[in-house]
Amino acid sequence: MEYHAQNLDRLTADQQDLVALYMALPTGWTSTYMVEVRLDDPERNILKGGDGLVTHGGNGSRRYAKHYGDPDWAVIHYEDQEVLAWDMPAMEARAMKRIEEEKC
Repeated sequence: MEYHAQNLDRLTADQQDLVALYMALPTGWTSTYMVEVRLDDPERNILKGGDGLVTHGGNGSRRYAKHYGDPDWAVIHYEDQEVLAWDMPAMEARAMKRIEEEKC
């Protein structure tokens, strides 16, 4: 079965890079397999976290998504067709470079 990310097209390329970086980082003691981002201010929600960001680590099940079907949220799973096509190392590198530049 093919799965597709929800509302991924509403995130900019820079925001998608940040989501890719989240996917590379652990959630707790396990790998991150899904990220949910509230779309009211995705940049802030991704960078600052809080109520606008949910990350999932563990068994990889989609059933734990809290916002599937909610038009105000992007839901990105590591097995979504769009994510499988990502150049993860390049996206992670761009996100890290951006974060480092913003620290200065």
